[in-house]
Amino acid sequence: MINYKIEVKGDVQGVGYRYAAYQKAKILGVKGTVENQEDGSVVINASAKPETMQSFVNWCQVGPDAAKVSKVNTEEISNLGTNEFKIVR
Repeated sequence: MINYKIEVKGDVQGVGYRYAAYQKAKILGVKGTVENQEDGSVVINASAKPETMQSFVNWCQVGPDAAKVSKVNTEEISNLGTNEFKIVR
């Protein structure tokens, strides 16, 4: 398993990004959390197999139809220790 902090910047709040990320994570089997940040970005802490993580990160670079993603940063993090994916805030 690989664990990433994925920071998504652009027009990603108020467009259903978190819920769409939640749905995509469920489909792919990604575990972790997604939450809005005060600076207008969305942060996802995710855990998945490497090939699954790559598919998820690729999706994050586009997001749902209404989103306009300008930048995605990924950073490896320690094990999340969760068996689900949830929207934090």
